[in-house]
Amino acid sequence: MVSKTTLKINYWAIIPILILSDILFSLLLSGNAVSGFVSIIYAIFFIYFYPNRDFKRIAFSWPMKIWALLTLYHLINATIKDVPVINISDYLHGFKIYASISIFAFLFRNNLKQSTYVLFCSLGIWLILAFSMSGFTDSGRLASVGGKGFNAVNFGKHAAIMAIAAIYYASASKKSFSLLLLHLSYPLVFILMSQTRNAFGMVILQLAGYFYSFVMRCKITFKNAVLIILLIIVANVGMDYVMENTGLGGRFQHDFDNAEAQYSSYQTGTFWDYIAGERIVYYVVGWEILNENPVTGIGLDNFQNYTKGNYPMHVEYMKHLAEGGIIAFLLYIGFIISLTLIIHRARISKEFKFLLISTLIVQLFSMFFSVSYKQPVPVILYSMILSVYNIKKEIINNPEKS
Repeated sequence: MVSKTTLKINYWAIIPILILSDILFSLLLSGNAVSGFVSIIYAIFFIYFYPNRDFKRIAFSWPMKIWALLTLYHLINATIKDVPVINISDYLHGFKIYASISIFAFLFRNNLKQSTYVLFCSLGIWLILAFSMSGFTDSGRLASVGGKGFNAVNFGKHAAIMAIAAIYYASASKKSFSLLLLHLSYPLVFILMSQTRNAFGMVILQLAGYFYSFVMRCKITFKNAVLIILLIIVANVGMDYVMENTGLGGRFQHDFDNAEAQYSSYQTGTFWDYIAGERIVYYVVGWEILNENPVTGIGLDNFQNYTKGNYPMHVEYMKHLAEGGIIAFLLYIGFIISLTLIIHRARISKEFKFLLISTLIVQLFSMFFSVSYKQPVPVILYSMILSVYNIKKEIINNPEKS
């Protein structure tokens, strides 16, 4: 096994490099070159950890075998269908995502407290660097400027993962709820500036899971009862303020009122319109594509080209269904089921198990409105669940497993 001292060095050396590599390379390169060099960085660290028995156990677990099969199927299927945007860099990128899930699962497994803390700090640096390369739209939304920098969705997703890392760190280190709220204020500022509804929902759902696990482990006393009531009141007041006084709340209201006129022709006249909001177009068009190509779809990353550049895919479920057909969708559902079984079989406390269930719910919720399949940071949520694969020691009470 890798020694405890070596692991501590790894956290501060490897996690920042992995998280910040896209920004660092984007300063010098552009396009596929950035993705290619970042993929090489992930490959180097994958090879570095490969001799470790625990790492190999994770990297070749059943969930990761299914993920690898899904990735290869998507790429080969797109190549056969001659999708114009698919090239060799996409194969490297596919391995990068595989490596990202495996590496972070291994680091979480060995020291949950240290790895989530370093991840929190690294994502905080990423947000500052990305902010320095970006600006604001006329509506006050944080976004890239002149084609350079990162869009609002990038900001939102990185901020959401940063907030979730803070929640896991608070669980592993038994930090107070008030200190957790202080840590959450940093990523929440960027979520508000980017006005990313999906990211906001992810944080709220994970917080709800943490709050429930917090209630499970605390003793029922008058002091704790008062604290819980106060937290509920503060959460309610805070939610009302966000909805009524921020640009993020305004974007939610637009969805509730179905104000996006450009999508009105795709509304179904059902309650699903209120759930999917402006994303309804991807479900309607994606379903039409699935009916035309039910088995193998139209090929990975071909949705935007198929719709003549009007709609870049923003829904994970429809990405697999429309672009990969029933075959890809069944593989993806198999991956999700395997993660669910990992949580069910893990020898961990009830409170930590519920925290992992919340993370799975967060990811399932997120996929209704966004795509994380080809993004190495959002898939870290899968790593958190995979970290307890065949675990034999309670990692939240014994965070330094070696």
